[in-house]
Amino acid sequence: GVSAAAMCAEMTLYWRSKGKSLLQRLEELFLQFGYFEDRAISKNFAGAAGVAIMKGIMAKLREEGLTTLGGQKVVSIRDIQTSTCYDPANPADKKPVNLPKSNVLQFFLENGTVVSARPSGTEPKIKFYINSMVPPAASLEEAKCASAKSCDAIEEQINGILDAAK
Repeated sequence: GVSAAAMCAEMTLYWRSKGKSLLQRLEELFLQFGYFEDRAISKNFAGAAGVAIMKGIMAKLREEGLTTLGGQKVVSIRDIQTSTCYDPANPADKKPVNLPKSNVLQFFLENGTVVSARPSGTEPKIKFYINSMVPPAASLEEAKCASAKSCDAIEEQINGILDAAK
């Protein structure tokens, strides 16, 4: 933590000497490399029935997969529990994944967004993480708007999946 604070102070000094704030530099990086936004969605399912519901959600996602999320095509699904990755259009053609096994599914979308699903190991909840990337845009506001629209659509679909599982 101390080293990170020292580096942050050094960055601040450097960019201030160039007439910019760290926030201005970050915005330049977003315009150069794309805007990144992360969201987390979690839903509690208490008790023994809750555990069964969460297992059912994960099983359904594994069996049926998803072909779209928020209007975006799912181009790849990585199942870390089974150590495989596949195209939902051809689920029989699985490729190995070399990661420690964990009850996690990841959905890679055509626009570069990654959505991960996993039940919590310590709480009675299931969690979804949206990692959105919008390519460089004409303005940061355009990129933020596009990212919010994409994340909102994905979140709406995930909430529908969770509500249907009750």
